[in-house]
Amino acid sequence: MNDQHPFHEPVPIERLAGLLSASIEGDSTLSVRGIASLDEAGRHDLSFLGNSKYNHLVATSHAGALLLPHDFAFQPKDGQAVLRVAKPYEAFAQCAALFYTPPRAPEGIHPTAIVDPSAELGREVGIGPYVVIGPNVRLGDRVKVFPHCTLYEYCSVGDDTVLHSHVVLRERVSIGKRCIFHNHVVIGADGFGYVRNAAMKWVKIPQTGSTVIGDDVEIGAFGAADRAALGFTRVHSGVKLDNMVQLGHGDQVGEDSLLCGQVGVSGSVRIGKRCILAGKVGVRDHISIADDITVAGMAGITNDLEGASVFAGFPAVPSKEWIRSIFSVKRIPQLLSEMRALKQELEELRSQVSELQQSPQEQKSPHP
Repeated sequence: MNDQHPFHEPVPIERLAGLLSASIEGDSTLSVRGIASLDEAGRHDLSFLGNSKYNHLVATSHAGALLLPHDFAFQPKDGQAVLRVAKPYEAFAQCAALFYTPPRAPEGIHPTAIVDPSAELGREVGIGPYVVIGPNVRLGDRVKVFPHCTLYEYCSVGDDTVLHSHVVLRERVSIGKRCIFHNHVVIGADGFGYVRNAAMKWVKIPQTGSTVIGDDVEIGAFGAADRAALGFTRVHSGVKLDNMVQLGHGDQVGEDSLLCGQVGVSGSVRIGKRCILAGKVGVRDHISIADDITVAGMAGITNDLEGASVFAGFPAVPSKEWIRSIFSVKRIPQLLSEMRALKQELEELRSQVSELQQSPQEQKSPHP
């Protein structure tokens, strides 16, 4: 059980109830020091039921406080509190910040950092050890750059953005406000553009454009958004990219879309607003995906997708159609068995017909 929280002051359950506009059942004098899953929580932890798959864990959980939906039947034990909310997972997200201690951000400019004299730094900027800030870079107020980041010339980074260790921003990249880039993110590397010449050798196409990231964008570790050959690769405000997501040159990702781990997007793709691409989805080049579309994991998008719907499979089709095809595939062994049985019956019938055709005609009775 998770029962030790040396870094957090206790939070009264009544404070959490006020934050969430929740009702309290059980011990209203309780305080919690941390958050944990139902099966790992201890008496000083807050836990939650976010998925009916885990209903059975509630009764055996040792959590001191529980976030439960209004319609979930449960009586708190002695010394335990229940906060009733409409959406426990959303309530958990609100509470999590109270118990999270982020890594200590750099303050000032570390003596090992290299900052070009032409760079413009906003107020309260923090630059960690071994950071390289190139010519004519502009950092907004309260930007935090963790160790070993590299910012090429003419980069622009908006207020309150955080760049974790080993982030690389290539030349002329523009980053909005309140973004979070996790370790080893690379923005603005050359797009994957080549053409074969007469000798069948690959000739590199200069990637003369850039990459523009909007406000409130978060990119997971090892994510990449390539620069465009012409114009811009654009990731609009509110987009969330998971670890190892790859965006090709000239892509456009609409506001508040979410791309999960290992999604790979070829060049010149247009993804609409509020789309969700689950893990390992692949998208071919020059595809357009309309607003509010969800694509199931490991699907392959080979044609434009339209209409607010859920797609799945390879090639991606409406999910109901894909599910029907999967059920059909599962029936193939049975169908093959039935076909073999029918084929055997057919062969037996043919054999019987052949025997009848080859037998001598029935002798007629002799005339009197």
